[in-house]
Amino acid sequence: MSASPVAAGQMLVALDFYLGPVQEFAVVGDFSNEETRRALQAIRGRFLPNAVIAAKSTGGDSGLVPLLADKTARGPVTTYICQNFACQAPLVGVDALEAALGS
Repeated sequence: MSASPVAAGQMLVALDFYLGPVQEFAVVGDFSNEETRRALQAIRGRFLPNAVIAAKSTGGDSGLVPLLADKTARGPVTTYICQNFACQAPLVGVDALEAALGS
C-alpha cells in the first residue's frame, strides 16, 4: 500500500473480502420476468462489498457453479442467501428478498 497509496482503498476492500465473511446470493428465476430482474436489482442496488451473486434461469443447468447446485425456483423468483455454502430458507418473491435485505 505504501508503494501505491492511490490504490489503498481498493486494497482494503480486497482485504475485507478475503477476511470475510462473504454473503452468497443464489437467484433462480426466469430472466425475462420483471420480478427476477427486480430481485437482482435489489441485491445489486445495495452496497454489499462482501457479496457474491450467482443466477440461473428456471430449469437451467447450474453448470460449474457449486452455489447453484440443487437450487430450484419455488415461485417467479427464488433467492437463497448463503454463507460458506450453508443456505438459509429460500426466499420466494422479490418482496421477501427486500424484507430480508432491509433487516
